[in-house]
Amino acid sequence: MRRTAIFLALIFCFYSLVYCQPQQNVNVAVYPDGSIEATHHFIVNNETLLLHVVLLGQPMYLLVVDEQGDPIPFNLTGQVLTIELLGEKELYISYVVENAVIEQEGVYKLSLPPINGTCIIHLPNQSALLSFEPIPDLIEAEDGGLKIEFSNITGNVYIEFAVLLKGEGQKSKDYMPLIFAAFISVVAASMAWRFIIRRKSEKAELTETEEEIVRFLKSRGGEAYQSEIREYLELPTTTVWRKIKKLEELGYVSIKKTRRGSLVRLKKR
Repeated sequence: MRRTAIFLALIFCFYSLVYCQPQQNVNVAVYPDGSIEATHHFIVNNETLLLHVVLLGQPMYLLVVDEQGDPIPFNLTGQVLTIELLGEKELYISYVVENAVIEQEGVYKLSLPPINGTCIIHLPNQSALLSFEPIPDLIEAEDGGLKIEFSNITGNVYIEFAVLLKGEGQKSKDYMPLIFAAFISVVAASMAWRFIIRRKSEKAELTETEEEIVRFLKSRGGEAYQSEIREYLELPTTTVWRKIKKLEELGYVSIKKTRRGSLVRLKKR
């Protein structure tokens, strides 16, 4: 009987070591096209051997790195990420989820699965919060948008918001023809602007950091891993990732996923 009790206690201790799930900090940036960019931050200890993370949706551009920016092997099954830890102190998981926000008659709805820890959501410019669940700890203006913070949450997070337009306080019925005409004009202008941007992307203004990335890639023969760029710039992993993604959208670089990490390669211009 005593041996059985000791055996069960050992199994319980091993299970606790392997499956102990630390709390996380999750940052979610919501974009006007309905996609979100999520970054999970974990502070782990030597007692955690295996980490299971439920992602906020089907990920694109998935990246898992440690506190040094070095890539960490992982296994993805559906939306569940499994990571075997080998002494890492911190983990950063970043990715993009397309069509995460549902729009119905001008109301945008975002539903996130249970998060064990803190979640900060950044809404686009001119956003107005309509409803939320649970009650957030903080709501504040941020760069023209809204920042909503939830802490110590264990369940789902749900918010509804609208993107305000000028003159929205007036009666919409009286101005529907004008709104429709304006909508058509905006769509036409947007299509023309995108065409111009694609044709003249080489003239797009880059920040000093983005120009430094281009110079660094040229000095490395036209390609380098994201971790090498991060070490050179001495910037956070998520900041470097956003800069690289912008350069990719402007046609300066291409990004290729490899076992070692994201390989950034200059395009011929």
